[in-house]
Amino acid sequence: MPVDPALSELARPIEDGQPWPRPACPNCQTGYIGFSAPTEDEGHDSVSVRDHPAFVPEWISGTFVVRGQCENPECRQAVHGTGNYCVDYSQKSNRDEFEYQCIPYSSYYTVTHLHPPMLMMPIPKVSSRRGPRGCPARISRALR
Repeated sequence: MPVDPALSELARPIEDGQPWPRPACPNCQTGYIGFSAPTEDEGHDSVSVRDHPAFVPEWISGTFVVRGQCENPECRQAVHGTGNYCVDYSQKSNRDEFEYQCIPYSSYYTVTHLHPPMLMMPIPKVSSRRGPRGCPARISRALR
C-alpha cells in the first residue's frame, strides 16, 4: 500500500498563494481534504523588530492555523491544522501584494500538527488470513 503523496507535500513548506495538498480524508478515506487560507499570528519577537532600521521581511515569523474539510458531501469531516510560518523571497507566487524594495516576498507555512491525524496509508477493513491473536498473517510475523 503506497503512502499518500499529499502527506509528503504537507511536510514541506507551502508558499502563500500556492495550492495546498489534498490528503485523503482520515474519516471516510474516499474524499480529500481541501484547506482554506491560513490565518497568521505574527510572533512577539517578529513584531518587536519591525521598527529596527535594518529591518528586512525575512525577520517576520510566527504561527498559523488552517481549517480543512472533506470534499465528500456525505462526510464533510473537519480537519484543523497549525504550524509555523516565515517570510522569504517568493519562489512561485507572482503577486504584487507583498514587495519590499521591489523584491517580492511570500509567507511559507510549515504544518506541524493536524487533527484528526491523517492516515499514512489506507488500512484494509478485513484480512482473509489471520495469524496469532487475530492479527493478519503478515503483521503477526512482524510482531514476533
